[in-house]
Amino acid sequence: MPPAPNMKSSFTMEPEADREAESPSAADAPSRFRNEPIWVRGDDGRPRLARLLLSAYACSPARGSEHAVGWNRALQAARRCETTVLCDDHSRDEVETFVARHGWPERMRIVWLSRLAWEPKLFRLPAGYYWYLRRWQRRALSVARQLHVEQPFDLVHHANYCGFREPGHLWRLDIPFVWGPVGGTQSFPRSFARFVDRRGAIREAIRGVVNSAQLRYSPRVRQASRRAATVLAANSTGQRDLWNAHRLRADWQLETGLSQLAECPPTPRRSDEPLRVLWSGNLETWKAPQILFAALARVQRRVPNSFRLTMLGQGRLREDLERLAERGGFAQHVQWLGQIPYAEALGKYRESHVLAFTSLRDTSGNVVLEAMAAGVPIVCFDLHGARDMVTDDCGVKISI
Repeated sequence: MPPAPNMKSSFTMEPEADREAESPSAADAPSRFRNEPIWVRGDDGRPRLARLLLSAYACSPARGSEHAVGWNRALQAARRCETTVLCDDHSRDEVETFVARHGWPERMRIVWLSRLAWEPKLFRLPAGYYWYLRRWQRRALSVARQLHVEQPFDLVHHANYCGFREPGHLWRLDIPFVWGPVGGTQSFPRSFARFVDRRGAIREAIRGVVNSAQLRYSPRVRQASRRAATVLAANSTGQRDLWNAHRLRADWQLETGLSQLAECPPTPRRSDEPLRVLWSGNLETWKAPQILFAALARVQRRVPNSFRLTMLGQGRLREDLERLAERGGFAQHVQWLGQIPYAEALGKYRESHVLAFTSLRDTSGNVVLEAMAAGVPIVCFDLHGARDMVTDDCGVKISI
């Protein structure tokens, strides 16, 4: 892929011998490691730490999903660069509480973009969240330009949200732009429409058409693709879709991650106890929990009372699923826990024998990583992010 135009920053790592002897990294590090600071040559010809501008609308050490991704990408970047993070201020209290207890991460600063008094009302409107996010991205560009004048950056990275529809505007800066990991290009497989609710299937079909058109024809997606020095795809499906839409060669990098493994192994299953199945996620069409309930109904007919199902999460399909469990004769074996704290959810992994990941449209699936970390095997479809994450060593992938 050709370099982005108008890149005035010389973002190149300095050889070890060129660094000043008094530099801590040059003196202390015996060899190059991935976490070693990155040095560039400043305007005065002397080596200095690289400066990164990271756009992370969602950034918090107290939440999972995109917020955890934003926070941890910032932490990891600050191990190598002077890192400035642009964040929406809805998570400011959470960050400040964390910092008060643990101290401020070295080489990292956050610039909070505050909401105007009336902007939260946008969230009450249809698609209001997207309207606000677009306003936020324009505001981020204005703040970034001001910061870039005060102390020029060497690299800018649009880290989240990871959906391809909102690449932001930071590619307009005259420095190398990294976009991604980019997700959201995948669509619900049409062949599975008959297994889910009709309303949801229609919505997924419409989304698939709109998704394809937006990926191919959205002006900002096209501009960001052309200006990016590097594009990261969150899964191999995204790699294929970006190539098909824009002839763009994207590197694959999972957009999520975990910071630690489970502290204790899962409880082994005794031969005389029921199989404990865990399902976790939003009770929505694209997560396809109906498929699991249909499968368990067959198991109940053939091997009665041989399993227990724990359901984590909430959504509009809850009542439909309860009816399916009643008709399948296993309602008494389903535990509905709804949305529970993250630490409590991790405990449920350790109590389970298998995670059923039925999603038919997911960039990755944090629950898949959480199950891996807890040592719990996974049953999933050979599709999208799960296809890339799950191997024969940790689960079973079902072809579709």
